[in-house]
Amino acid sequence: MKKITILIIVGLVILADQLSKYLAIKHLGANTPMFLLPVLNLHLTFNHGMAFSLFYDKGVNAPLLLVSLTATIALVVAYLLVKERLRVLQFAYAGILGGAIGNIIDRLRYGAVIDFIDAHINNYHWPVFNVADSCICLGALLLLLNKKTSGVVYEK
Repeated sequence: MKKITILIIVGLVILADQLSKYLAIKHLGANTPMFLLPVLNLHLTFNHGMAFSLFYDKGVNAPLLLVSLTATIALVVAYLLVKERLRVLQFAYAGILGGAIGNIIDRLRYGAVIDFIDAHINNYHWPVFNVADSCICLGALLLLLNKKTSGVVYEK
């Protein structure tokens, strides 16, 4: 994949993430979920921790620590992206990188990541997430499913 195509994918992930978060902040109340489907609500939350609110209680320096940690991971992913030749893995790394950058932007602007997608079955809720988180997870899934990174062999 050409470098410009990779940059466009990363940019589109960041744009979709930041636009969706802007709309969530503008239209959702923090304590009033919006019902969409029997298994999906929109519910504005501010995640001061990492994934699943890890490190939520680490104190005042947590946003700086989390930005540093996420930026380090993003740099590693960017390196892997530049070195990767397989198109599907380039796409996976681009999604992960764009998602990481989207969440870094939130931490720098708000001191927390904006989450708003609330998937649930009855009263059992998955932790609230956002577009960046979705792109990170989909990218990681692509990496895991690829024979180069997971050892899984696809044969016809």
